[in-house]
Amino acid sequence: MPYPPHPGQIAQCQTLTPNVKKMLAKNALSAVFFLIILIVLILVLHWTVGLGIFLIPLESFGISVNTTSLLWGMIFLSMFLFIGLLAASYLLTGNARYEFYPDKLIAYRPSFLVFLSDTEVPYENILRLSFSADDFFDSLLRTGTIIVELTGMHHQHLNLPCVDDVEQRARYVTSIIQQYQLTRQAKFTEEYRISGIFDKENYYVQP
Repeated sequence: MPYPPHPGQIAQCQTLTPNVKKMLAKNALSAVFFLIILIVLILVLHWTVGLGIFLIPLESFGISVNTTSLLWGMIFLSMFLFIGLLAASYLLTGNARYEFYPDKLIAYRPSFLVFLSDTEVPYENILRLSFSADDFFDSLLRTGTIIVELTGMHHQHLNLPCVDDVEQRARYVTSIIQQYQLTRQAKFTEEYRISGIFDKENYYVQP
């Protein structure tokens, strides 16, 4: 189902959304990598120093905990955090979208996981648009990030991550912005020409 247009805007717009499945896969691969490193560090600490060093403060209160139970508890906690990060990643990515109108960009980005905050960017404030697909995971998943550099705004740039066919979509978005610039320039030229005509007429009618 298409997203409703932003209030006060024309109904016709181009909507760009990240590939949620690929973004989730990218975050899952990153999380698995760090999870493995964390578990390895826990095991190395257990085999070298021993996890009993963390139990000394508890022993002063008369609390006895088995080091094996502590080891498995830390591993299960790491896995629980891994699942939580994936769920948060899905909520964050699934609600993001970018709407390109004839004269402005409106970015809907997640706030506090479930809420959306919108940022309105007039095309006059877009300094440059580029894309990046050099990341290892982007190369693996055949995605990329569209980078919108801004001027005169609170944010210096907007990133549109995990976009399929990133080069083609970046060129298309650039064409929308260029079309706006050409239309604006043509309007300015026409207004300047009409203003010049009226100036000449006023000059000739003066007594």
